[in-house]
This record gives sequence, structure tokens and C-alpha cells, in this order.
Amino acid sequence: MMQNFMDTGGMKGLFFLEWVFRATAESNFSTITPYKYLEKYPTNQIVDVSMSSWGANGYYDVWIDGSK
Repeated sequence: MMQNFMDTGGMKGLFFLEWVFRATAESNFSTITPYKYLEKYPTNQIVDVSMSSWGANGYYDVWIDGSK
């Protein structure tokens, strides 16, 4: 399965993340980890996220490589 991912351009996400972090380093924008964010802003709203699907046909079908 990993080979299929790499064959179909799976590296695009890594290139994008590299671009984001390089651009961040060259700007006055800064990043923060989720842990550090919660330390800095301890009061947060709790949410209950509804189930959702990006799968094929919107029915939670397996869509990465088609196998079940």
C-alpha cells in the first residue's frame, strides 16, 4: 500500500509541509505545538465532532487502495 501511495504523488504533502515551515522561518509568523497551545490558552471550548466521511460515495467505503 505504501508503494501505491508513493507512486501516486504521496510526496506532495511532504513538499508542501517543507515549503510551509521554510516560509514560516523566513517570516514573523510562528508555529506552536498543540501541547504548547493548550499550556498558553488553557480555557477552551469542548466540542463533539459529528461523524463524517471523505470516503468513496460518502459511505465510509475504503478509498485509499480499494481493498476491503
